[in-house]
Amino acid sequence: MLERYPPDDPREWLNRANSWSKEKKRPVKVTLLFIYEAEQKLPVYYRLVAGSIREIKALKMTLLESGLNKAIVVTDKGFYSKENVEIMGNEGLRYIIPMKRNGSLIDYIPTLTAGKSGFDGYFSFEERVIWYKKTNNVWLYLDEELKLAEQKDYLRRVQNNRQGYSLETFYTKQHRFGTIALLSGLEDKDASILFNYFKSRSAIETMFDTFKNILSADRTYMQGDIEMETWMFIHYLALVFYYRLYQRLMDKDLLKKYSPKDLLLYFSQVKKVKIQDQWKVAEIPKKIEALIKKYGIPIP
Repeated sequence: MLERYPPDDPREWLNRANSWSKEKKRPVKVTLLFIYEAEQKLPVYYRLVAGSIREIKALKMTLLESGLNKAIVVTDKGFYSKENVEIMGNEGLRYIIPMKRNGSLIDYIPTLTAGKSGFDGYFSFEERVIWYKKTNNVWLYLDEELKLAEQKDYLRRVQNNRQGYSLETFYTKQHRFGTIALLSGLEDKDASILFNYFKSRSAIETMFDTFKNILSADRTYMQGDIEMETWMFIHYLALVFYYRLYQRLMDKDLLKKYSPKDLLLYFSQVKKVKIQDQWKVAEIPKKIEALIKKYGIPIP
């Protein structure tokens, strides 16, 4: 059966146009993968893959494509499963997986007594003492300052009669307070190095928060592969620029006074004008000029 195009009835034309519009704007999920360089504190590589592709396979291919051979995958607690660990091992990935405190692989025997003889040793992290114990491939860490804070918080909730909190439950959980358990296949790293790798995850989470909220890149309305790749490349350059600015503030010990977003707002007032085929920096407000001179921020 042949159909007239366009339809005779204008209402039918409108219905089809609305249908096409909705179909065209249908959201497509993608997975964004970043490789973050811990020492430089900078995202150094990214890759976009379809949202339906399994994460571990995408991680493996991303590392191959990047040319890196010493990368470490640091996951969140929800990633752990026996199947995922087996796949990571089969793919030859180096990983650190934090475990939930009720994990069956965690040996809490060292935390059951007040003494520390059950631990393998300790190290310092940000002026705090961290005790550790390795059992098979699981590293158990104890931060006593964190333990005291968590105990106080839990007992405060008991006093306030918060639902699900009781003194009996406190007794059953008290040996877990202040602990972090990491499952890792890295045999060539010691306790403090693994712990530092894990703590670097907070910087990665901050990076994603910056990407979504500061750059407003939590969603895209691109409707083709080329447009999507172009959009992502521009946002990646903006993210690198943001982190370069962050590092400059950190080097100058200015993060307590300014954020990168503050400086971007200030310097958005710096303009260039074209005079006789030459670009000139326009008049700069006094406050911004003082920042430029004081902190050596270059104006291209």
